[in-house]
Formats: sequence, structure tokens, C-alpha cells
Amino acid sequence: AAESAQMMAQVKPGSVFFDIGAQAGYHTLLASQLVGPSGQVFAFEPVPPNVANIRKHVELNGIKNVTIIECAVSDIEGAIRFDTGANSVSGHISADGNLNVRVLSLDQEIKRGALPEPDFIKIDVEGAEANVLIGARELLSRSHPTLLIETHQWMPLHKSSHTDCCQSLKALDYEIINTVGALNSAYHIFARFVGQPADSNA
Repeated sequence: AAESAQMMAQVKPGSVFFDIGAQAGYHTLLASQLVGPSGQVFAFEPVPPNVANIRKHVELNGIKNVTIIECAVSDIEGAIRFDTGANSVSGHISADGNLNVRVLSLDQEIKRGALPEPDFIKIDVEGAEANVLIGARELLSRSHPTLLIETHQWMPLHKSSHTDCCQSLKALDYEIINTVGALNSAYHIFARFVGQPADSNA
């Protein structure tokens, strides 16, 4: 998959990786291998069965560099309604949701010392990607992590999510390296701060 290939090319040993919308944990486990023993992976996932699945895989594989954070990520703090969706990958924030979940913003969590500064962030939150970026504006301006984002345009409240994400990133001096595919109205954005030295393998 395009996301996995980008991760393998860009995620370095010793990195701090945020997997926002970890779902079943595929990218969490891949990132765990890529960052190695000296790196850290933080998996953010609000749906209890998904969290249990990630925890099971982490424990079965004796993985020591993954921290699971059972919550949604947005631009607010507190609690929010969440629709768990028809399957493990379609859950999303929704006022009509069937689950009450904890929600946090990355900037606030880093400010209070609960999280380290990330080197790489993967975001797949079924339509709320722009809100995650708003809640991470300070850290994006400060530490310039590389980003891999799946954006969605199929949800009524998030029609402009893809455009909003691209505009937010460009305003923060990020370069949109590519947008891969448009499967079921989902786009994969790979973005890097333009001040970083170019990777010779990119």
C-alpha cells in the first residue's frame, strides 16, 4: 500500500511516531518495527474493540515501544460522541454517535508534558483530519513532523476536509509531496516541511 511504502521510506530508527486513528493497529505495528528499540510509537484509538485488538498484538509480540492512548484526537479537549461505524475502520466523530469517548488535542497534551514531540504523524480519522491539524498547529509550527494523512470527502460535515488539510499545511510551510489515489473519495497526502533537507531516497 502507498501508506506503508511511504512509512518505510521515511520513518527512521529512534523516531517518535503518532498513529492517529490506529484502528486495527497495522500501521502501529509497522511503525514499531521501523522506529526500533530506541523509538516510540503512540497509537491513538477510541473504539474499545480496536484498542483491545492492538493491545493483544502488542502483548503477543512482546512489543515494548508502543503506548496505546484510548481516545479520539481533534482540536478540543474533553468528551465527544463517536459513531463506531459498520466495521473496525469506519468509526468517526459524530453528534449522533453511539459511544462517548475521550478527546484530546495534540498541542494541549504536549504542552502539559503528556506526549513527546513527534517526528512522524499518520492521520486517518474518517473525516476529522482538518480538526486534528488545527489542534496540532503549534507542534507543526515548532517541530515540523512529516505527515501521512488519509482525507475523506464522503461525509456531509466534512466535504472540504481534503482541501482544508492541504491549505492548512501549505500555510505552515509544508510541501504536499503527493496525493495518492482517490479510492472511495479518500486521498492519501504525504507532506513534509519545506525547511527539511530532502531525502535522497524520496
